[in-house]
Amino acid sequence: MWTAPLWLLACASNPSPQPTPAEPPAKDVVLIVIDTLRADALGPAHTPTLDALAARGQAATLAWSGGTWTVPSVISLFTGAPVRQHGWDGPTGQQGRYPKLPALPTLAETFRAAGFTTIGLYANGYLAEELGFDRGFDVWRRVPDAAMPKALAETLAALPPDPDRRHLLYLHLLGPHSTLRPSAEAAARHGVTEAVAAAGKQGLDIGAVARARRDPAVAETYRRAYHAVVEDTDARLAALLEAMGPMAEDAAMIVTSDHGELIGERGLAGHGAQLFAPLTQVPYLAVNVAPLPSALSTVSTAARLSEAAGLEVSWPVVPELPLVAQREGALTLTLDGQAQAIWREGEAAAVYSVGAIEAAPSADDGRFEQARAAWEAAVPEGVRPGEAEALRPGTEEALRGLGYLD
Repeated sequence: MWTAPLWLLACASNPSPQPTPAEPPAKDVVLIVIDTLRADALGPAHTPTLDALAARGQAATLAWSGGTWTVPSVISLFTGAPVRQHGWDGPTGQQGRYPKLPALPTLAETFRAAGFTTIGLYANGYLAEELGFDRGFDVWRRVPDAAMPKALAETLAALPPDPDRRHLLYLHLLGPHSTLRPSAEAAARHGVTEAVAAAGKQGLDIGAVARARRDPAVAETYRRAYHAVVEDTDARLAALLEAMGPMAEDAAMIVTSDHGELIGERGLAGHGAQLFAPLTQVPYLAVNVAPLPSALSTVSTAARLSEAAGLEVSWPVVPELPLVAQREGALTLTLDGQAQAIWREGEAAAVYSVGAIEAAPSADDGRFEQARAAWEAAVPEGVRPGEAEALRPGTEEALRGLGYLD
């Protein structure tokens, strides 16, 4: 059963005073995405770095991603446009060609035009140059998680000295994305040493949970390993902050995820073509950023960072509520984080309790249909994505390692 993490419940029941926006505007801006990070992972996993960021700044009580896999979700982060508006709503894989980013201004293009040095380091092969994710970045490099702190330190050190330089950093860690290879220490803390040893160099694959269907033991083993990797990722985040130097203290910073993960709920696993809350709800931490609403979409990230930097940018205007996510023609929304309606193509809405998605859905009483109609009336449909681009062999190899390509 999906449950909210304790730190989110604490935020909801006893909200801390909200910080005011940085004055003067933040010199530097940092966006960190930890791939496949469920919102409820920060309770069972020991995450002192993420906890410290939340204590310094803010943690959204409820944050939803605009999509449930990397490409459409990150396009929304970069453009401020929901999937409905940017139009990139294709499936994951088993193919070697994908459309390029749609012709919308991106976060990096906007910040570079304002004089920022723009640096992006990413571990997920889908964020490849051939798909256009490098648009606006002075540096755009694929770097494994383990090498990212060193790569960041070297990239910053290589810049000519300039005390007035402003930076935009985008750091995308694979984190707990399958396959899982937790450190020995983290595996021991979560009781999965034997399972990790048996998996060997191949690691624990989310596909094992899918193949086992509703075997709770298999799902529980994977869940424990997932939490172990979250702990390793938290330590890596600490190393990234150290590599930033003083920038880590003063920058406007948001840490979030592109989507969550199903780990056995309803007999499902991974982040395939589903829209249940464990996929849509993600952590959202902000430091030196204007006060967050209690519920938000990650689609609003570009606007929040631009505001923190003192940039006047006309990003797409999206209603704060409902929170909406889309996946390959299907759509889900929530009004309060307690219930979500899911529309699959050609079907009426099915309403699920977010805290008990195993239960049978109920019919919509009209509230969700009305909310969807109002949201779609406010959000224009469909910029056409760019022409399909063949992936380079190196990119294909990286995606094959993540299980996206045969």
